[in-house]
Amino acid sequence: MTGTSDDRGAVVLLTGLSGAGKGLAARTFEDMGWQVVDNLPPRLIPDAAAGRRGPICLVCDTRSRDTDAILPALARL
Repeated sequence: MTGTSDDRGAVVLLTGLSGAGKGLAARTFEDMGWQVVDNLPPRLIPDAAAGRRGPICLVCDTRSRDTDAILPALARL
């Protein structure tokens, strides 16, 4: 994942608690030219991934009340 054309179909899901470095990691992906969606409810992961143009980084807070929806959402990708 170098920000090259080889990454065009890539989807990265960042999760973690507040203060875990999600924001720093998300900014790094933005600097590499990726589309970043922050504070995404897990139930919207498939929709966000399906509507992407190029590589995308999806950021979800694990304290969300929808945390149990993350794995089923990933299975729908």
